[in-house]
Amino acid sequence: MKPKPDSLPRTDHLRNRAELQLRRQPTGRKRRLGSKQTHADTRRLLHELQVFQIELELQNEELQKARDEMEAGLEQYSSLYDFAPVSYFTLTARGIILKVNLTGATLVGLERSRLVGRTFGQLVAAESGPGFNSFLKQVFAVQTKHSGEFTLLRRGQSPRFVSIDAQRSPDGQECRAVAVDITERKWAEDEVRLSEIRYRGLFEAAHDGVLLLDPATCKIT
Repeated sequence: MKPKPDSLPRTDHLRNRAELQLRRQPTGRKRRLGSKQTHADTRRLLHELQVFQIELELQNEELQKARDEMEAGLEQYSSLYDFAPVSYFTLTARGIILKVNLTGATLVGLERSRLVGRTFGQLVAAESGPGFNSFLKQVFAVQTKHSGEFTLLRRGQSPRFVSIDAQRSPDGQECRAVAVDITERKWAEDEVRLSEIRYRGLFEAAHDGVLLLDPATCKIT
């Protein structure tokens, strides 16, 4: 049994807009479904049907506008996500990659289609594997942000060092991780460390007596 027009769902603002639009229509159009019938109930039913038809048209226009706005927002979000200057990964508790942006795919040297469904731990160097597994457990244990530094393997290329910040989603089903390439920084730190070792070796092996003094106190350091 079809519901009566009075019982069909509508909102007040659509009803008002529909009534106003119906009043503006030519008389011939408003009565074309029952111009020969003059009974009050028939006219009222015809009026309600016409109003309801206009309501549906208005509602469809609003839904179409909302869909267009949503699609535009989604397209903008996708562009921001894909072309962000940092690498984004979405991982499960087992480390399976659910999503990755273009920067992330470039970082690990694999196409995005080959990364989705793959375990992130497979991209981590053997020496960083245990640390990464422990890091992932901590991320899913509590909903706070965790940070760690790991070495990533790249097929046919030198390894890359990355700093990862990750946080579990509110439902606990996945985590969102941001990876930043810190390879150059690590290389610079290694150069400084080697320089310190080299300098200390020359200092200790020098044939002349060498003293290092604090210029403020003249104490031997």
